[in-house]
Amino acid sequence: MQRVRNTSHTVTATVDIDGVARQGVPVDFEVISGPNAGEMSDPNSGECTSNDDCTTDANGQVSWTYTDRRAIDTDTIVASFFYQPLQETLESNTAQVTWILPIRNVPTLSQWGLIAMASILGIVGFMVMRRRKVAA
Repeated sequence: MQRVRNTSHTVTATVDIDGVARQGVPVDFEVISGPNAGEMSDPNSGECTSNDDCTTDANGQVSWTYTDRRAIDTDTIVASFFYQPLQETLESNTAQVTWILPIRNVPTLSQWGLIAMASILGIVGFMVMRRRKVAA
């Protein structure tokens, strides 16, 4: 997925154990590589949606939004949660986002024509005014 630099990106994690969505599970998100490496979810900061505390909703889902402010490259993001029965942290598959520069608007051929005509009219007008001053 590509996003324009200095905009936000949202990833969603689903906690599903043995086919059952788990509600109320705290999920941690982290950018593990790329220009925003080290960026992590911060519960109760407004970054997580469905629940601001970064816990899963009734569908077992929670989303995290972060903003790129660093460089053009690819971030790799992972979500994780602590699974009590196994006493270990489980990680999701990775998600990736590639930050790109915004596309600049390049004038079309008709816009270039308008620019050229305005320039020519300006030069002609300047020459006419100069001639009038010389003739006077």
